[in-house]
Amino acid sequence: MSTLSNRLLLCWVLLFVPGMVQAASYTFDDTVPFAWETASTDVVWEQVDTAYPIDDDKQLVNIGFTFNFGGIDYTQVRILSNGALHFGANQGFHKDWNNENMPITTAQNGPGFEEPADRVIAPYWDDLQPGSGGTVRYSLLGSAPNRRFVVSWEAVPHYNLSGLYTAQVILYENGDIKFQYGGGATNGTSATIGVEVNDSDFTQYSFETNAVTNGDAILFSPTRHYAISHGGFADLCTATNIAISRHYGSHITDSSGFTGTINLSTSTGNGSWSLVTGSGTLTDLGGGNATYAYAAGDAGQVVLGLRNTVAETLNINLSDGTNSEDPSEDADLVFSNTGSATFLDTFGSNSYAGNDGTNNWTGDWVEFNDNNNSNSGDERIRNDQGSRRLQVQDNDGGGEGVWREADLSGFPAGATATLSFDYRRRGLDNVNDYVAIQVSADGGSSWSELGRLSGPANDGGYTTTSYDITAAMAANTRIRFITSPTMGNNDRVYFDNVQIAVDWTVSCPTLDHFVLSHNGTGIHCLAEGIAVSARLADNSVDTSYVGTIVLDTQSGAGSWTLSSGAGVFSDATPNDGLATYTFAAADNGAASFLLDYQTGTPSIDVDAYDGAIRDDDSEGLLVFSPSGFTVTAAALSNPPPGTIDTTIPAQTAASDFPLYLAAYGTTANDPVCGIIESYTGAKNLKFWSSYIDPATGTLPVQVDTVNAFGSEAAADAGASQSVTFSSGQAVITVNYADVGQISLAMKDDTVTADLPTGIRGTSNAFVVKPAGFVLSAIQRTSDGFANPGTATDENGAAFMAAGDDFSVTVTAVNSLGNATPNYGQESTPETVLLTPSLVAAGAANNPAIAFTTGFDGFVNGVDTGTDFHWDEVGIITLTPSVGDGDYLGGGDVTGTVSANVGRFYPDHFVTATTQGSFANACTSGAGFTYIGQSFGYLGSPTVTATAQSAVNTTTANYTGAWAKLTVGGVTLAYPTADNSQLDENGVLAIAVNSTAGTPSRTDNADGSLTFTLGGASADSFAYARSAGQVPPFSSDLSISLTAVSDGEASAGDTPRSINPVGNLQRFGRGFAQDVYGTMSQVGDSLVMPVGAWYLTAGNVWAQNTDDSCSTYSYTKTDTDISATAAPASPVTLSSGAGDLTLTLTGGGNPGGSSLVDTVWPSWLQFDYDGVDQLSDGNSYDDNSSATATFGIFRGDDRYLYWREAP
Repeated sequence: MSTLSNRLLLCWVLLFVPGMVQAASYTFDDTVPFAWETASTDVVWEQVDTAYPIDDDKQLVNIGFTFNFGGIDYTQVRILSNGALHFGANQGFHKDWNNENMPITTAQNGPGFEEPADRVIAPYWDDLQPGSGGTVRYSLLGSAPNRRFVVSWEAVPHYNLSGLYTAQVILYENGDIKFQYGGGATNGTSATIGVEVNDSDFTQYSFETNAVTNGDAILFSPTRHYAISHGGFADLCTATNIAISRHYGSHITDSSGFTGTINLSTSTGNGSWSLVTGSGTLTDLGGGNATYAYAAGDAGQVVLGLRNTVAETLNINLSDGTNSEDPSEDADLVFSNTGSATFLDTFGSNSYAGNDGTNNWTGDWVEFNDNNNSNSGDERIRNDQGSRRLQVQDNDGGGEGVWREADLSGFPAGATATLSFDYRRRGLDNVNDYVAIQVSADGGSSWSELGRLSGPANDGGYTTTSYDITAAMAANTRIRFITSPTMGNNDRVYFDNVQIAVDWTVSCPTLDHFVLSHNGTGIHCLAEGIAVSARLADNSVDTSYVGTIVLDTQSGAGSWTLSSGAGVFSDATPNDGLATYTFAAADNGAASFLLDYQTGTPSIDVDAYDGAIRDDDSEGLLVFSPSGFTVTAAALSNPPPGTIDTTIPAQTAASDFPLYLAAYGTTANDPVCGIIESYTGAKNLKFWSSYIDPATGTLPVQVDTVNAFGSEAAADAGASQSVTFSSGQAVITVNYADVGQISLAMKDDTVTADLPTGIRGTSNAFVVKPAGFVLSAIQRTSDGFANPGTATDENGAAFMAAGDDFSVTVTAVNSLGNATPNYGQESTPETVLLTPSLVAAGAANNPAIAFTTGFDGFVNGVDTGTDFHWDEVGIITLTPSVGDGDYLGGGDVTGTVSANVGRFYPDHFVTATTQGSFANACTSGAGFTYIGQSFGYLGSPTVTATAQSAVNTTTANYTGAWAKLTVGGVTLAYPTADNSQLDENGVLAIAVNSTAGTPSRTDNADGSLTFTLGGASADSFAYARSAGQVPPFSSDLSISLTAVSDGEASAGDTPRSINPVGNLQRFGRGFAQDVYGTMSQVGDSLVMPVGAWYLTAGNVWAQNTDDSCSTYSYTKTDTDISATAAPASPVTLSSGAGDLTLTLTGGGNPGGSSLVDTVWPSWLQFDYDGVDQLSDGNSYDDNSSATATFGIFRGDDRYLYWREAP
């Protein structure tokens, strides 16, 4: 505020602007209840940065929690005297007493102090004057996560209006803002009410209008919307993850526990939805539609799966009835029916290990009949036409070349493979000079020729060609470039961008049949469980099936109920044997049902079909009888529950577990369905087991330590064993030393007939898992070198290079420690996953163990994988577990942790350089350096060495003590001559004397090290003046990075040149010139020209006016006179001149002279005597001398002063 005279300027016409809501981060609700909060801490006004302390003032205070306003987190806020809060940097807004329409800009809308403002919360922005009365207080109330920060202006007078004003603002920890209004004159007629994030993001409730009254409350809440994110592209037939986040404000996740329901649809009406992660309920409605009911624990985030069988581009639409997706966070999703993979080498470095495609080659390029060195020999990587290329050449007519292997197996049926590359032929003399292109489908045992690049040819540029190699697709496909025997020394072919591209078309597998499963026997009065799964042609479950099936007993009897499934079930007519079920996406192609079969034909073949697609009858007949055995994991209560749980949980191989048998059903003497209590005492039963998955086995199931039979037929021919029942129930102890899914059947055929009137039973199928896994024989695949197992830190014994293959043997064991022969023999073979745990490394990076094949061929419970690799530096342990984390649906098994594996070190380094620039020794004018003068760097060159694995990934753990590459491991060769400048005779390159300093070393903490040349002690260079008088030139020097090695890994892309930007070199000479004068009186002076010349591009000497750097010293010898010289020695040149003034202090008769001998730096000395003084090959080693002569008469007294011309 300001003075009263300023207030009287309020003759402005104030326009009423009704409440307005800009498209913004906040919306308001003025129907919320009023509940005044008590604030207790008085604001202490800062009384700085204001002309009107306390009137237009502020205090910066702590909020007490992190408050998000407009997408930015704040922990502090300014409380302003004029009824507002202000976040962030001070904009002087506290001085702006003249409220205005939002947005608050720099526009002068009225008298008073005007400031722009963003990040403002204005519960009552007006010209309030707390210095004249009332209170402004604040408090932190509540506890996390429901804290609230309260600021109250209570009974504060207005500067220019009568009445008192009371308003309050509450900041809630969840981001909401509440305004509340008390009594007095607080009605809004002179105030601005609203919030402003910035000039384009604000929500104004009112401006200078009667909008509020005592007891009103307004809640400002961040606007909500949804963000939909995905990869942009998805494969057909496979569910892709769709992440959905509920946001408020500027894309902040609303984690407040929203529990509403969102409606999802696709723009094309295609697709089915499934739940990936989330605690809520997903309902797939078909046709691309679904609903999801959020659970509070989702914190506003859920991941759903969307599967589509149509190749198309679609958009996902979402609404919760009020809010929808933000278009900026809802990109289109492309479902593609094509796929591709590439194996590519662009020869970007001098290494045979280039992997530039989506897939890695199996190994590096391999030379044959040459030295197998990518930097030398006939076959090598070298520069051609400005880029690195693969050279294939034969100097001795022996037939040489290179080959490389790729795994082209495992791609979808119908995939094609194409070999392509760029090539240039050089010097091929005739058709007999060629390089043949060959392919092998058996790892090089036999080769097929695809074509020849033959002469005569000397191509000016590169040509692209390609070959179809689909017929050679295999796990060990090789391509080969091989020379003809007639190629000579200068005959060669260059290759670039060598690629194998694999392409395929995706077609969704379709439903082929159904599979039913039951235990083969049923009891009339007990509902029998029957599972149905939709299957593809390969008998795998069609997890995308959402069709409708008919269930049919084919006997006209039986009633159905749904046991498990998320779809729609209907049994329209009881006891007709028929029902329908429509699968939901959440079923993943499987559901289960209960069949109540009270009467009817005892033996039935249950059927399931969808039109012409039916079940495969692999389940066999289901035979019902009046009584039988139930098999459960726990004893039945009596009377038993309405539904008997016959589920048997997963068991552990070779560990005893109980099964409970109950004689169940009806008898002639007891027609009530239940446990047959009269079945008691010792009973002779026969047991047999069935191998379900795998379908065969070698180890028996034991019942009470007795081996069960392998089939019912064997049981019929064998002996029974005694089991004691009590009131119809018994417990048996079962043990199976192997793994897999099995079932156990039993019958009592000693006193009753066989089915359908006998008593028998079969357990549900159950899983027996291994007790664990044991790892052994961890070794390098290449040479069998065993893992030391003792390394604990960076100095521990080395094992192998990161990314190289190692081998591991794993044994699936039972609880006795014996191998389980059936592991890995399942219908979908189970495998083993190796999980690394980081023991020690320079950083915390711990990538997964990678492999192509891994464990894929268990024999008797044992398998050895040979292509595992860990692509980091450090020491790990390996923990084995079930490959897919779920053994036949029975859960995971974790094995014994290995000993320490490692130490892993980098496989190689990749180098990069910055060229830097040379400094000029003198920069007082246009920068230059004299030939012979030492110079260093203006910008120091650098070498960055990045540690990488054998699969060319950066090993980020190569840092700290683990980064073993030292300055001494970076080998540099410094120049001895200029690359382009010749001596004065135009014969030899001008020599340079290089003095290598010591690079500095910087650990970038990301797997790379940067070495700065001259960083620890300076490098210096000086051109040899012995090269003679040469005109100015720009230095052209190369430093060669010849090798990088830490003793375990080295760079494969050296040597490489570093060429700093040149400086200007001038050949210079210092001079001093004779001077003569007729004057001979004391006080007379002569000026002796002294300075520096340089040889110009025109081969003439000129004064070096750029030189205000050089310094010379001198001595003076007087003859017949005495004189003083100024300036005193030493003298620094100015614009190339350093003249001496000699003044007579004692005269001669008739005169005399002063001899001045100058001493110049070596680079400004000259050859005045034709003698190499130091016998060092440099005759430019003489300093200049000059004489000042006083009292010389030259025959004409009109000439008072002479000096020697250059």
